[in-house]
Amino acid sequence: MAEELSVRDLMGTFEEFYRQFGITDIRFKPHYNPYTEPSFELFGDHPETGEEIEIGNSGIFREEVTGPLGVECDVMAWGLALERLAMLTTGAEDIRDLHGTLADIDFLRTAEVSY
Repeated sequence: MAEELSVRDLMGTFEEFYRQFGITDIRFKPHYNPYTEPSFELFGDHPETGEEIEIGNSGIFREEVTGPLGVECDVMAWGLALERLAMLTTGAEDIRDLHGTLADIDFLRTAEVSY
């Protein structure tokens, strides 16, 4: 949250964040989100396979969202698809091993914590 945030600030934040996970070529594709404008989906190449993967969603909150809360400056918003990053760090090959009703509970209980 800051005065006069730009789309470039938002993009730069994610480029630096994902660089820490070995994803260095972030692509931003315009996307509709009801609470943010502009809004983007984020894609990057898997560091081992080179396959394009969705890694997040982002935007700058619309004034209709922040105004009623008394916030008078720009606010960045995002959803980072953290399960995708967990797949990269744990070596999981199927997102269902980590997320949802089909999650592999034994894997989740015994997997080593990685950073």
